[in-house]
Amino acid sequence: STNLNMETLIKLGSVLLLAPIAYFISKEFERRQLFGRKLEAKTNEIIQEAILLKEDVISSNPDEEEALDEIIEEAQSLKEDAKE
Repeated sequence: STNLNMETLIKLGSVLLLAPIAYFISKEFERRQLFGRKLEAKTNEIIQEAILLKEDVISSNPDEEEALDEIIEEAQSLKEDAKE
């Protein structure tokens, strides 16, 4: 009877100690998911804008075209890094 009560108290104490940790881990996971979605949306926006700008400058300035290619490449790399 005493052992049963002690076991119950230990289990209850364990749950009470783990509950806040589990809460903070779940909040951090949610925060990271939200950040990942925002980052992906922003990098998609940057890529699309750079593609549109590139279409406008194709024949006018090779340096600008190269810079836009670099922007697109960096945005795609950032997007992939965010998925990891």
